[in-house]
Amino acid sequence: MNILGIDYGLKNVGFAIGEQITNSCSTYFSMKFRNRKELIEKIKNLITEWDINTIVIGLPLNMDNSESEMSLEIRNFSRKLEKDINIKINFVDEKLTTFEAKQIMKDLNKNKKELIEKIKNLITEWDINTIVIGLPLNMDNSESEMSLEIRNFSKKLEKDINIKINFVDEKLTTFEAKQIMKDLNKNKKEIKRNNHGLAAKLIVDSFLREKK
Repeated sequence: MNILGIDYGLKNVGFAIGEQITNSCSTYFSMKFRNRKELIEKIKNLITEWDINTIVIGLPLNMDNSESEMSLEIRNFSRKLEKDINIKINFVDEKLTTFEAKQIMKDLNKNKKELIEKIKNLITEWDINTIVIGLPLNMDNSESEMSLEIRNFSKKLEKDINIKINFVDEKLTTFEAKQIMKDLNKNKKEIKRNNHGLAAKLIVDSFLREKK
């Protein structure tokens, strides 16, 4: 039996699957829905697919714990959902989970800033006047997703350090190194694109902590 976490939004809804046996949550994603009926059908499918017996929905209360307009909307939706699926809905105060999700997003941007600062320090420390960055082009020399990300980062870096960035085609470097970089880039983009899913995961994590 598993837990379904839901981060309810008027357009985007985040889902996360928590495992009661391992007391952990690793599967999360977000989707857009045109109406409540479509959303409820999706939830029913997830219940069947993942053998769900517990549902947790984040409740965005005001900072003084009074009901917000959105929390009232969620309670209204939950009553309708409960009737359709015959599973009790649990609520988790998502003031802190929302903060955590935003903090993760901030950390991603912070990491880039920290990297640029580190490069600046290395330039000063080692009297650097030339910078070369590996560019993982595709085998046909077209731009890859990662090479475009690197070019974008390099533009920001060039403005900050006032040193021209040189690129080296790194197709012939090890496949493992390129794969790790691609995976890291994919994970960053996934988190940015999937913030509702991440919020749903944090809702499940919060629920599991309370159950310990």
